[in-house]
Amino acid sequence: MNLFTGDLSSLNQSKSFTLEEKISLIKGNQNGNGLSTRQLANKYQISKSSAINILLRSEESSADYASNSNKDVKRKFKDNDGQLINKAIFEWTRKSSTSR
Repeated sequence: MNLFTGDLSSLNQSKSFTLEEKISLIKGNQNGNGLSTRQLANKYQISKSSAINILLRSEESSADYASNSNKDVKRKFKDNDGQLINKAIFEWTRKSSTSR
């Protein structure tokens, strides 16, 4: 007996969030809204465990957002060399676009 009535195709697709989307999810759990993890997962069409992981890393995401990090980044590099290169290119791009 299969009790699941949802769409199975959506369960196999992974979704990467941008920093702004993560902050939006985090704010949905704060400020008196008090949405449950399950409600957030349904709202953003992600698994409950993904919502929990985003909430557990909320301090890191908030710090990145506050430091004006690139908000379109979906994943961070795990090695320092990649992070340094990415940060240098981002700073160069930001400086060159504001000097025009």
